[in-house]
Amino acid sequence: MAKGTGLILTILFLLFGLLMAYYGINSLRSNVSVWNKVQAKVTHIEASLSRDSLGTKKDDVTYTYEMGGKSYTKTTTTDTAEYHQGEVFTLLVDPADPNNTAFSAGENLLYGMIGLVVGLFCLVYAGIKLVKNVKENLVAASQGE
Repeated sequence: MAKGTGLILTILFLLFGLLMAYYGINSLRSNVSVWNKVQAKVTHIEASLSRDSLGTKKDDVTYTYEMGGKSYTKTTTTDTAEYHQGEVFTLLVDPADPNNTAFSAGENLLYGMIGLVVGLFCLVYAGIKLVKNVKENLVAASQGE
């Protein structure tokens, strides 16, 4: 691989790491425990061919909820065994952004931790690659290449 290509990939890795770390920190900072609890209703379940890593079948579940007098509809992919057509369940809704929802407080914690860990790994990896690249360039320059 050419040096220029390696540098571009390292910079892209660095940018991805920054984005993931930002997402992770924001997810961890959002205090889901103070979000509004509203009643949501499953309006549609569509069969999907997807399965998770354990082989559990995942389907597209569409649900509606109201917040501040406005109705919202969202679709998510989840374990169908958890929900049934017409079922009413409690949903956590961000009062600052009613489009931002969570099924449980632990959900945001999990996604936040994953984002932060992946982001930090990418940042450390890209940092090591950049330092290595700079050292190689300094050595090459001192040898008069």
